[in-house]
Amino acid sequence: MTTKVIISVIVLATSYGFGRWSAPEKIKIEKQIVEVEKKTSDSSSETDRNRHRETTETEVTKPDGTVEKTKKTVEDSSSNKETNKHDTAESTITESESKEITRPSSKVTISALAGAQLSLSDESPLHYGVAASKPILGPLTMGVFFLTPNIVGGMLGLTF
Repeated sequence: MTTKVIISVIVLATSYGFGRWSAPEKIKIEKQIVEVEKKTSDSSSETDRNRHRETTETEVTKPDGTVEKTKKTVEDSSSNKETNKHDTAESTITESESKEITRPSSKVTISALAGAQLSLSDESPLHYGVAASKPILGPLTMGVFFLTPNIVGGMLGLTF
C-alpha cells in the first residue's frame, strides 16, 4: 500500500512539473490595423458670355418740317456656365498580426559539494566534489557528480 502511495505521489509530481515547465515563458500577440482614407475633390468652371447689342436709329420727317429721331437699342446677353466636378475616394485597410513565443531556456547548473562522513573511519572526515545537471524534459533534470575519494555518480531530479 505504501509503495502505491509513493509511486502515485511521484507520478503526480512529475506530471505537474512537466505541465508547469513545458509551457512557454511568454506569448506576445501583436495585431496592427492601419486604415488610410484619401478623398480628393477637383472642381473647374468655365463661363462663356455672349453679348449682342443692336441699335436702330429711325429719322422721320413730318410734313410740317419737324424731324423726329428715334433711337432704339436692344441688348441681348446670355451666359453659359459649365462646371466639372470630380470626386475621388480611396480607402485602404492593412491588417497584420505577429505572434512571438518565448520558450524557457534550459541551463546547465554546476554545484560545489562538501560533506562530512558520519561514521568514524580511517578516511578523511571531509569530502569535496562537484555536480553538474541539465534539464532534459520540462522539470526533469539529469546530471553527474564527482567526490574526492574517487566517487562518481549520476543523478535524476525534478525542478519545482
